[in-house]
Amino acid sequence: MELVEIPLARLTANPDNIRSDVGDITELAASIQAQGLLQPLVVTNNGDGSHYVVIAGNRRLAALASIVGPDAGVPCIVHEDMETAERIEKQLVENLQRQDLDPIDEAVAYSQLVTNFGLTQREAAERVGVDQATISKRLALLRLPEVVQEGVRRGAIPTAVGTQLAKIEDASVIRALTADGRDVPADHRIKAAIDGQAAARKLAKFVATAEKAGVEVRLDVFPEQQHTFQMAAGRAPEADDAIRRFADWVRPKLGLRGEGMRVTQ
Repeated sequence: MELVEIPLARLTANPDNIRSDVGDITELAASIQAQGLLQPLVVTNNGDGSHYVVIAGNRRLAALASIVGPDAGVPCIVHEDMETAERIEKQLVENLQRQDLDPIDEAVAYSQLVTNFGLTQREAAERVGVDQATISKRLALLRLPEVVQEGVRRGAIPTAVGTQLAKIEDASVIRALTADGRDVPADHRIKAAIDGQAAARKLAKFVATAEKAGVEVRLDVFPEQQHTFQMAAGRAPEADDAIRRFADWVRPKLGLRGEGMRVTQ
């Protein structure tokens, strides 16, 4: 690692940069013009020596490009043979220190560390100095439909709400709840969707268990929002009570109206 001056023309923004854009650099450019570059860029050789990739300082690079010529020397700290994962790690740390990285860009960076470079969530947490739960919650945001991710990115949907919405598996339900990322749904609506999802899983497990035991089950949906379990003749007499108890539990979870489920033979 060494501090050198490198011509601006030989510096390139990192294609793996976790920020989607550099934002407004007007004030930063004015500050550099008045006081000079107070913090060197962190760069690594591209491999053939023709240019250097900026690992930390992409906003400073953009600001410099707006006020100086291509031959101007730029103070840089050069790291040789830096791994891509290490580059992303350095960018993430730098951006987190500025506290202006949006939750989706942050999630994408964590995903690159975990998915593309073989790190566990714990290893990624140790490298960037956060707890594992933070990484897990951020990664959950990437399960949201893209239009809802944009709502989180803009701040229209709070990050904590986005994390709760990510527990819903049906993308169409998430889009409906948020009006395609424009609205913040009430807590009780999110909870109802999550409960309904859990009930649907339990219902599917019940049907699978019954069929495995040799009991034919048919689940019919009627216009009046009642469900009927139709069982094959010859089932065990105690099955009726078990099915009715299950029906009493699952009916409100699925938001059904009317008397509930009818068991027929």
